[in-house]
Amino acid sequence: MSNAIRSQGTKIQRGVGSPIAAKVISTMKSVGTLVTAATTLPHGLNSGDAPTFAGAVPAAYNGTAAITVISPTSFTYQASSAPGGDATAVATYSGTTNTYTDVEEASDIKIGGVQVSSIDVTHLQSAAKEYIAGLLDNGSMDFSCNFTNGPVQQLLRQDMNNGVTSPYRMVIAPTSPTPINILFSCFMTKMDGPTAKTDGKMDLQCAAKITGAIIYA
Repeated sequence: MSNAIRSQGTKIQRGVGSPIAAKVISTMKSVGTLVTAATTLPHGLNSGDAPTFAGAVPAAYNGTAAITVISPTSFTYQASSAPGGDATAVATYSGTTNTYTDVEEASDIKIGGVQVSSIDVTHLQSAAKEYIAGLLDNGSMDFSCNFTNGPVQQLLRQDMNNGVTSPYRMVIAPTSPTPINILFSCFMTKMDGPTAKTDGKMDLQCAAKITGAIIYA
């Protein structure tokens, strides 16, 4: 039996960031580097947000990391190293949380061109060309949609005109118990359209350059 994921229902969304006032975590527990944090009050975070944690003991709990929401009062994240036990002094967290809105009537979405650069380290004693891996380039996002001139489509054009980099989220299988969220930042590089066709519909083709990391949550 195939485990293929249906593409129908997939969304591309543009985010708007809002600052988070510093909040206190009530408990922090870890298994290896996976940290589970709980709050007394709703934490106000979304999966993919990357708050900064400070003040925890052991110090391995501290730092900036992308989180996955478990419930309104709990979330997980990967620490940079294993804390080695429950927190004896818990952290506060602050940062930015993103609210996402669908790009209207998207029909094709593709993340592509992800590659690692090759750095030439060949020297006079090399028997052949030698390389080491360089930085990861997370490529670009291409998508098309029915042209509706909706508020998000208008915002994309404004972003391109003004050179704005914004957070985006691709949501796969959004109605399943375990949807896949792909989060990244990008800036618009191309908007072709609207395109009119005889006995057809108005189309819009868009491209955006991804900058920084891609997070799967």
